Amino acid sequence: MGSKGNAPKPPKTLAAGPQVEISAEQPALEFFFLKTAPQLASFFSHGFFQGSVLQRSFTEPAVRQAMGAIGFLHKRVAKGRLLERDDQSHSKSDIHIQLYNRSIRSVIKASHEPDTLPVIIMVSLLFACFELLNRNPSSATAHIKSGIGLLQSWRDKANQQMTLGRGKELTPESRFLEEEIAPLLSILDLNLLGDDKPNRTQFMLNPIVKGRLRLATRFESLDEAKVVLIDIIAAAMGHPKSESVDEEREDETNTQNFLLPSTGIDAMWMWSKAVDYLTLRHGNSWDKRERRSANSLYLTQYNLHLSVVVFQVQGECDWDKHRNDYEELIRVCRAILSDSEELMNYFTRMINLDSGLMYALHFGAWKCRWPKLRQESLDLLMRIPKRDWDFEARHFYQIFTRIKEKEEEFKPLPMNYNSEEICPPEHVRIHDFTVNQPKSLAGSNVYEVSFWTKPEGPQGEWHISTEQISLKTPRAANTVIPSNLLPRKV
Repeated sequence: MGSKGNAPKPPKTLAAGPQVEISAEQPALEFFFLKTAPQLASFFSHGFFQGSVLQRSFTEPAVRQAMGAIGFLHKRVAKGRLLERDDQSHSKSDIHIQLYNRSIRSVIKASHEPDTLPVIIMVSLLFACFELLNRNPSSATAHIKSGIGLLQSWRDKANQQMTLGRGKELTPESRFLEEEIAPLLSILDLNLLGDDKPNRTQFMLNPIVKGRLRLATRFESLDEAKVVLIDIIAAAMGHPKSESVDEEREDETNTQNFLLPSTGIDAMWMWSKAVDYLTLRHGNSWDKRERRSANSLYLTQYNLHLSVVVFQVQGECDWDKHRNDYEELIRVCRAILSDSEELMNYFTRMINLDSGLMYALHFGAWKCRWPKLRQESLDLLMRIPKRDWDFEARHFYQIFTRIKEKEEEFKPLPMNYNSEEICPPEHVRIHDFTVNQPKSLAGSNVYEVSFWTKPEGPQGEWHISTEQISLKTPRAANTVIPSNLLPRKV
């Protein structure tokens, strides 16, 4: 199908520049395949980043140039070289920008040809990854929105065709778009921050029947379980939008292990049970890659469980009842990080697009007040990729370390006490933190961090103390201000 007029437009901040020599492109492509692609693929998206992208790069200049731009930029960032323009406007340090612009021109040219929609959406995904590495989440969000819009238009047209030719199997193009492209677009859309997030109509992977998700209750693969999980989270965060299922197909699905959960908690419970059953049936036969994927899903199960606990706790001391959960979170996080370090050395671990480590360690490094477990969680927080989506992991490490110091200043010290078995009392515990816009002071970014406590107990008034903290941020970085990912009890 033609896609004229739908290709991404170049950002105004990027100058076109001279043509990049092929010799400069080759090392960047090599770095992308050896270092960047495994990291972006993480545990689930290997088919796209380590398969389809490579195949398309042989015939599609736009894909090859976008990969080169990402590879060169990733290499610079991983080596700690600052993303600052040299005085000469077209120095070697600008190769990633030149490749990026060449890819934009190539995809605009390709958009005038028929049957190029998969390439255009693929390049939109690569551009989003480029902008994430370039610390520009707003531009990454724009590329994801563009890709979702194109895919939704294709779905609208394909649905009409499928109605006329019901019963036909998915074409190679349909399989690629629905099984590789759509889940990645949805994952990126869910995790990138945006001002319109509360009112956003979410892009769904599964159909909607009578306003509710049609979800499988039995999974045959970890990838299938991941897709359903993405939809559950998307439905909870926005207003689901998807193709409706006609009555004939709806009657069919009611007899084939599908349920329509009425609430997000119901859906999470069903999903968790289905993952347990999948593990019971196939866990012993999984290879190393599948076990890594299973660990990532298992961590998500614990994140979902603790997300429900957030709404059940009445006071901060209630978190102490979940010591077994913290121990399990630490075990799984340690296993995931060990897998990650085996897949890619520390030199290249710059960004995380998959496992939910940052969210999990909000519980372990903050809500867990058991001293030894808390310190283990803080240590793990410093081992995760330097950036988790829009956030800097080091920022949370500094904030949670300060929370630990403040809470433990007031620990009671009875005779013959064991410091590993004593948690801070309720009245000194920090319930929430907020961070203001940074101020530049002596070459560093200084943030005002406010800590929220209830000195008179859970039913008392809030007390807010504010400190100035220098949160380590690379220069020339467009970093999202850290915020509490857990809802505050009002």
